[in-house]
Amino acid sequence: MPEGKNQEKESVYVIAHCLLNSLTRVKGIRRPEPFDTTNKKVIQLPCPELIYAGPERGRKTKEDYDTPDYRALCLELFLPYADMIEKLSKDGHEIKITGVPKSPSCGVLTTTVQTSAESESSSENGIVESKGILIEEIEKELIRRHVSFEMSE
Repeated sequence: MPEGKNQEKESVYVIAHCLLNSLTRVKGIRRPEPFDTTNKKVIQLPCPELIYAGPERGRKTKEDYDTPDYRALCLELFLPYADMIEKLSKDGHEIKITGVPKSPSCGVLTTTVQTSAESESSSENGIVESKGILIEEIEKELIRRHVSFEMSE
């Protein structure tokens, strides 16, 4: 491309960490479909669950993570990414956020919620149409910055 010409505007995919690194998933949970990065510009988000609860954490629900400390961690982890995303958006690139179905943190369309007093037992948990905690914090921050974006799982 000749110097001085604007580069072509492209989509930027902002994806949940485990879509590229399944080692961050809770042990025993089925891996999500791998994200095809071929010819895509990708920003991989950090995994707040791994940072907050460690690799040996058990299955959790949205309620388990819905605390002021966890929400603050999610926002703190996302802010440097929000700066990049805001600049890319202002440069005309489409922002496409991809989450993980049923995730209490990264669910975009669905998340796992507690349906009884036993949140650790997967048979006692339900799936609802709702966003996970990290995705809620991302959405609030990008809206606050007037950044246009799409979300999908």
